[in-house]
Amino acid sequence: MSCGCFLGTIAEFRAKVTDTHGNNKHAKMYNLAADMAELQILGEEYFDKLNTNKSEPF
Repeated sequence: MSCGCFLGTIAEFRAKVTDTHGNNKHAKMYNLAADMAELQILGEEYFDKLNTNKSEPF
């Protein structure tokens, strides 16, 4: 996954987002974007197995 100056896996991206933004609005938006990327790339059935509510509700 590549986003701006970041290059790595989605898990690494999530960790970097947490390091950089904690649990603020930007972190929530980036994690929702990661959820959408996983759904698009992996497909609905596989995503449902992986998804453990990674993105915190607002």
